[in-house]
Amino acid sequence: MLDMAVATCLFPIVSVSRIPNHRWLSVVETQPRNRVFSRIWFVIKYSGKNPVSEYLHHNQRNRVFSKIWVVIKYSGKNPVSNPTQDSSLLMTQINPIKILSLNDLRENKPERPGWSLTFGAICADAAAVCLDERGHSMPVMLTVEGLETCEIQIQGDAIDDTIRRFRADREVATEYGAYGITALIMPHLTGLTIIERSVKSKDLGFDFWLGSLADSATLFQRKARLEVSGIRQGSDSLIQTRVNIKLEQIRPSDDVAPGYVSVVEFGTPKARVVKKCR
Repeated sequence: MLDMAVATCLFPIVSVSRIPNHRWLSVVETQPRNRVFSRIWFVIKYSGKNPVSEYLHHNQRNRVFSKIWVVIKYSGKNPVSNPTQDSSLLMTQINPIKILSLNDLRENKPERPGWSLTFGAICADAAAVCLDERGHSMPVMLTVEGLETCEIQIQGDAIDDTIRRFRADREVATEYGAYGITALIMPHLTGLTIIERSVKSKDLGFDFWLGSLADSATLFQRKARLEVSGIRQGSDSLIQTRVNIKLEQIRPSDDVAPGYVSVVEFGTPKARVVKKCR
């Protein structure tokens, strides 16, 4: 993703201004060092965190800028082809939104080695039913909070009455739907993937063991714990309350491995993923 540092290195800043009525949108106008573009504006949407203090940590820059668009005003000279309209304004989004598909849960994918495709199909159907019941048609934008603030586009097939009838138990569908969404996003947020279902009778307090994708030789070593919870529709305060409950629930096994809690809310939809260290 092109961030402010890159922008200022490539183009000298002409002006910085705030877009009216937008708390988190600002415009940085730059003067390009070429004759193709007469002006370039970077339209920056902040993630909600302090853009000054957060930006000092370069490895966290994605948490500062949740979106960056570029508005380009052509000078009339185009190295590829002549523009149809000189000095036209184009807007393009630099950081493309991550796209994930529920159908991936039914297939062997490198981010989920050793994954049960049967279990994945159940979770994919359940997630699709939950999203459909809340009025969302595919594709749908999922807001991710906690470890990282970002948006992920979730794709999937349309569901039919058969899928609805066999996911009629709302509590079970919500639980398994949350499993599916979490299984999709965890490898991209943490580099960890679900490798094994935990045994509830051992009172460990969590749903799954996670393995690291960094080294295939140690993939099936239990690197972390994961507890997942689903909410069909709820407020931010309800989501955070559920997160707190789950953090307490996994406390008995805190000395075993680091823990993660993922709460998926299908009304927005939104996923809040937090980490609990040992």
